[in-house]
Amino acid sequence: MTPIAIKIQETSKFYLLTKGNRREEVLVDRDMGVKHWHHLAETITFLVESNEAAGLIQIFTDWSKSEQGVGAGMAIFRSGNHFKSLQYRLNKRCTNNQAEQLAILRALEYTEHIQTEDKTATIYTDSQITLNSLKNNTNHAFLIEEIRKKLTEMKTTNWTIEFCWVKLMLGSKGMSWLTHLQRRQRRMRSL
Repeated sequence: MTPIAIKIQETSKFYLLTKGNRREEVLVDRDMGVKHWHHLAETITFLVESNEAAGLIQIFTDWSKSEQGVGAGMAIFRSGNHFKSLQYRLNKRCTNNQAEQLAILRALEYTEHIQTEDKTATIYTDSQITLNSLKNNTNHAFLIEEIRKKLTEMKTTNWTIEFCWVKLMLGSKGMSWLTHLQRRQRRMRSL
C-alpha cells in the first residue's frame, strides 16, 4: 500500500495539474482503460533476497529529485561487468515513483535489444512502492501497465525478467555506479 503522505501529495499534484493550469499540456500517470490491462495469468517474478539472482544481466535503477529537476538512471551489468549506463532528465512534475517506474520501463526497453543467448535479467530497485504496485493486480496506473505490457512482450521472445528489492545504497556494485552517475549529473547541471 502507498503511504498516505505520498498518496496525498500525488493527489494534490494531480489536481493542480488537471484543474489548476489548463494552458500547459498535462502529462500525468493515469489509470489505463480495461482493454489495456494485462491478463491475470501473466505473472512477474519477485526475488526475496538479492543474492538469489541468477540473471546474466543485472540492472540497477534509481531516481533523483532536486531543485534542478528530476532524473532517472540505470546501470546495466552483464556477467558482473559494467556494460552500459543510461540517464534521463524528466519533467520536474514527475513524482519519485513515476521516475523509478520510468527507469524500469526504459531498462526493459533497452534490455530487449541486447543480443545474447541467455535471455535472463534481474532488475534491482529500492522502490518497494513500485514493486508492490506491480504485484497489485488492481493497480492499473499507466506506467505500471506499460511495464507489465513490456514484460509480456519480452516473455514472448524468451526473456526471463526477475525483480529484486534492495535497500537504499546497499553498497552493491550497481548502486555505487548509480551514485556516481547522480554526482556526475549534478556536476553537469551546475556548469
